Amino acid sequence: MGFIRVANESMCRPIRALTQAKGRDTSRHVLACFGGAGGQHACAIARSLGIKVVLIHRYSGTLSAYGIILADVAHEEQEAFGKVYDTHNFAYIDERLTRLSQNCVEQLKQRGFTDEQIHTEPYLHMRYDRADYALLCGPEEGTESPLHAEDFLGSRIRGSIPDFAEKYLTEIGFIIKDLPVI
Repeated sequence: MGFIRVANESMCRPIRALTQAKGRDTSRHVLACFGGAGGQHACAIARSLGIKVVLIHRYSGTLSAYGIILADVAHEEQEAFGKVYDTHNFAYIDERLTRLSQNCVEQLKQRGFTDEQIHTEPYLHMRYDRADYALLCGPEEGTESPLHAEDFLGSRIRGSIPDFAEKYLTEIGFIIKDLPVI
């Protein structure tokens, strides 16, 4: 039954990471489970997280299936770039964002969706040069379509730190001022 322990730990990790990142104690929460197999894992997960109360709705399996039916359909495309995020590379980034967006739209149209039903959301994985940790950055809030590479610079500025550096500071705890963003 080692595979069940591995599955349970895989479910515990994101719960633990999210609650601890916000400074919360998992033992002070109630674990709500759902899905057809949710009840089989709930007690072991609660025990691992130090949670004393598990809530299992009587229609948890049905509600999970209903939620899947109502969920948005998504198609994701990615491409590695690995160059400095600056004005010299914005035209290439724009070209790639447009092509990736078109690929997503084509894939969803093949599945029967219409233009009115399709919405694209581009993101860039951004990191400091020679750093391992990348952040997923979306365009600044309020940006209208079509999007361009410069829309990812960030409008919220604290001192001279762009939005990426502000996120990096929040996630990692420091910023690297002298390195370019990739």
